[in-house]
Amino acid sequence: MTQISISRTHAEEVARAVLGGEVERCAVLYASRALSESGGLRLVVKEVEVPEPDSYSQQSKFASELNPALVAKISKRAKLRGESIVFVHSHPGD
Repeated sequence: MTQISISRTHAEEVARAVLGGEVERCAVLYASRALSESGGLRLVVKEVEVPEPDSYSQQSKFASELNPALVAKISKRAKLRGESIVFVHSHPGD
């Protein structure tokens, strides 16, 4: 099983970035990898990136898609730093 550990500060940043809007929004979590006490994978969130509105190639109430150039930049950064990436998105509405 994979666990994600995130600080309250980072969790609040993600909530502010993605919740409460009329369209789906995204955030990117950069995490280091470690073993959990049970021997599974544990991802420890080190940084949150919130894409700018112009970073989406599609964004509506039912879908969001980050543009390929941003995804490539995120992926390259994570690879160079030995980080894992977690993409987070919202589901607007009740």
